[in-house]
Amino acid sequence: MKYQLSILTIALSSFPAIAGATNPLEVNVTGTRSYSGFTTAQTIQILTADELNAAGISSLNEALDLLNGVTIARNGSVGSSTSMFVRGSNSNHLIVLIDGQRATSTTDGKTEVEYIPLELVERIEFVPGGLSTLYGADAIGGVLQIFTKPLASRAVKQISTRVGEGHYDLGYLSLGKFSESGNYRINLGQTNSSGYDASNVYADTDDDGFSKRHLDLALSHRVGKLNLSGFLSAWEGTTEFDEDTFSSSNATDFYTRRVGAKLEFFSSRIGFDSQFSDLKNDRRNYDQSDRSSFNSTHVDRTEWTNTANIELDKELFLTAGFDLRNESAQSTYATGKTETQGVFASLKKSFKSAQLEGSIRRERQSTYGYQTSWSSGVTVPITDRDELYLSRKFAYANPTLADLDATYGNANLVPEGAYTTEAGYRFNQLNGWSGTLSTYETEFTNLIEFQSWVLSNIGQARTRGVELSLYRQFNSLAFNIDLAYLDSENMDQNGAPLINRAAHQAKLSTRYRLSEATSINLGYQYTGNLTSLDADTYAAKPMPDYALWSLGASHNYNENLFIGLHIDNLLDKTYEPVDGFNGRGRYAEASIRYTFR
Repeated sequence: MKYQLSILTIALSSFPAIAGATNPLEVNVTGTRSYSGFTTAQTIQILTADELNAAGISSLNEALDLLNGVTIARNGSVGSSTSMFVRGSNSNHLIVLIDGQRATSTTDGKTEVEYIPLELVERIEFVPGGLSTLYGADAIGGVLQIFTKPLASRAVKQISTRVGEGHYDLGYLSLGKFSESGNYRINLGQTNSSGYDASNVYADTDDDGFSKRHLDLALSHRVGKLNLSGFLSAWEGTTEFDEDTFSSSNATDFYTRRVGAKLEFFSSRIGFDSQFSDLKNDRRNYDQSDRSSFNSTHVDRTEWTNTANIELDKELFLTAGFDLRNESAQSTYATGKTETQGVFASLKKSFKSAQLEGSIRRERQSTYGYQTSWSSGVTVPITDRDELYLSRKFAYANPTLADLDATYGNANLVPEGAYTTEAGYRFNQLNGWSGTLSTYETEFTNLIEFQSWVLSNIGQARTRGVELSLYRQFNSLAFNIDLAYLDSENMDQNGAPLINRAAHQAKLSTRYRLSEATSINLGYQYTGNLTSLDADTYAAKPMPDYALWSLGASHNYNENLFIGLHIDNLLDKTYEPVDGFNGRGRYAEASIRYTFR
């Protein structure tokens, strides 16, 4: 089996949103559910921990804001509820995985990315566009996978801290061996922030704070061609927010616990992995002045995934598997249980002049029965430095339990569907430039949106867009340019734009090396032509365009000590990411990391 990706695949499929290098042996897993040596007819973006550290990124929210084609909507201060809108799809159309385990709930469609500790992250892979054939329902917008710190045979112990105005992080990481063939990982951390006053429409004008603690433990043991690993991760904390007209709550206590085991087998032509995991999630919303009144959500999900990768010959590669998932929920807004079983297969065939690929998945869900998703694609190399690709996919999303709740939702909702066509051109080191140019169109059927204060299947919607990612390095200066244009239309409302989808986005990041040890980073983000919901009337409201600058510096004092400084919203711009909620003003943060060697 091919476990090394070609240089073309690596450089063309993934461009980090910050200047840096990507490990060629660790990319393109999410888009193909394998480590095959084949390229893929879709866009892939990669962010690594080293790049995020060098740029001064301190939360997963900030990291995801760097991805091209993604609109982030935040309703509050640090640690507040965060929604991701990918290429015009809904926020619950993106599946988030942590080491292959679903973090996205089928109970309410939420992924609490605002709570997931950035300290766990080694790499983020993002594949926009329908991926239901590999990962099942809800992947209309795509899949974002978080890979945690790898278990290393070389002993590493590291302490770190970040300090800003009213904010501090503390972290400890230990990697090493507990036997000749066994490795371990220990990751601990704590975050405390006084936050800021985000709301400009509600009477509560105090700062909204955030606190979080996390624990992450993992072990692995190798016996011949078999590798057995297990993990236990947990995080808990409290986030504050302003009361609105529909709720008397102003704080949330949260707790998430993940536990699981994985068996892997690798040979020259066959790879197989089987993973069992269990996730528990609790949220409790309440008024801090009266904790006796609250609403809560408890989710318990078990999942068993099995994937086989088989090199049938040098030009033919098969990925196939099955997965089972059970989720039960007890909530103020939704109570019930869903069971899901799915089987999938993906085939890639290389010819001298092109590569063909096709995938299909058959899935049964306890509420809606059987659904089938599919995808097809072709990649055509032009030279050894560039290629064209074209794909056509069908993906779907089932209504969540909260959507179907008779009191707060609509029991008559039906699954959403999406047909996506994508075409792109990828190039590597053509006259010094590397990049991806892609265009796509998605046709939604039965899209679920609020209409007249009620969740409804609005019927037809369409999104079309163009995305460009460029990377160039001039001696000590490296930069990324990401541009995205989106045209979203609610066909049932005479082509009105969909809510919280920015039509124009530009993201620029530069990194200048003053020396081998010292770098300066400059970032720029522009968001334009965004329609939000009016915080008072819930009517569609065009939002003012805004642009933000950031500045950072990093210095490796020696091989043990790293020092960083980062300033967000450098010009102290006043802006609203969604109506009624201010973005954070200028904020500076210093970081120190010491590694014992």
